[in-house]
Amino acid sequence: MHHEMDQAHMDLMAGMNETNNQMMASMMVEDIDVAFVCSMIPHHQGAINMAKAELAHGDNQWAKDMADGSRRPGLCFAARHAGRGCGSAFACHWGRCRSRGIARPRPW
Repeated sequence: MHHEMDQAHMDLMAGMNETNNQMMASMMVEDIDVAFVCSMIPHHQGAINMAKAELAHGDNQWAKDMADGSRRPGLCFAARHAGRGCGSAFACHWGRCRSRGIARPRPW
């Protein structure tokens, strides 16, 4: 089932490719807890990016509904953990990642 890569598929792949380098860099962090957090954030950002491609190009309503729902968990996570001394969980975790030389993914 091979086909030429159209714009929809290029957008879908770009969604994960954009964050792959950040995930791989995170795996080099010695502290396993920090490595986990620093790799999961860009991993989930990649899923959000892919969901945007599905919403823009997809035809199947079930897949579009799933893509639309995939954008919410990160927002809920940030809301649940806000105010724990860091302003937000993401800011706190990325502060730890940044201190280990790991770049924060766009658009955060």
